[in-house]
Amino acid sequence: MFLSTTIGEKRRSVSLNFKADRIFKTYFTYRLRFDYEEFKRNHYVDHDYAGYYPQYSHGGELSVGRQVSRLGTMSVVGEIRRYRWDEPMVDERRTFDKGSVGFRSTVDTRDNISFPVSGKYHIFELEFAGELTGEKIAYTRFYTSLESYYKITKDLNFHPRFSLGLSSNFMPYFDEFTLGGYRNFIGLFEDEILGDKMLSGELAFRYNLPGPFHFHLKYDMGNIWNRLENIRFSELKYSTGAGISMSSFLGPLSVWYGRSARGLDAFYISAGYDW
Repeated sequence: MFLSTTIGEKRRSVSLNFKADRIFKTYFTYRLRFDYEEFKRNHYVDHDYAGYYPQYSHGGELSVGRQVSRLGTMSVVGEIRRYRWDEPMVDERRTFDKGSVGFRSTVDTRDNISFPVSGKYHIFELEFAGELTGEKIAYTRFYTSLESYYKITKDLNFHPRFSLGLSSNFMPYFDEFTLGGYRNFIGLFEDEILGDKMLSGELAFRYNLPGPFHFHLKYDMGNIWNRLENIRFSELKYSTGAGISMSSFLGPLSVWYGRSARGLDAFYISAGYDW
């Protein structure tokens, strides 16, 4: 059992967690979580900051699964949570009482969480959700991400990543896929693009410098669409970026700069673990 909290200007949260990586001597696992969160989602118009929209949520989540050899942890997940949020082009605050059940698979063979040399990290999520009260709206959300790390030389590492997100024709604002940020799509701000259908890829190289320092180069591609029939590979966005990072007792410290093919750019500073 553990209590977790986040305190910041953009995100505040507290959660009570009950977790077992192995139930007795079996390979079954479970996690029960109760939480409350406040989130200020930044809004951008033509790459310019245009304020933020607050989002509040509270509820619980239960996942029960099993550790399977070579397949990682496979779980059935149930969630009940209330969302209250503002969004662009909507005058009144919206409320959604979400109930969902889904399937989640996680495979993590990375040899290091911050600067892996080898290994894979794969996520597969399929969720069937709906509103428990009110209009009885239902939707389906699918997301998968595959990434690997390959050692080319003693100091050079190659990291490809591919992500795909799909949904039914409707999906509420708080569950939409996003692009932006140096981890997600460099050159754009975090959560700069939102929508129901997402496709993205990344090709990254990391070179170990003397001491605790690392130099990074990456090439991103992707976009977000609101309808399946609108997806066009000709509409993919592209960007490149570079960064310097180092290991410290606070976790990884990094500085990045990215620029998109359309001339949009962004500068990033990050400190701490990405958990």
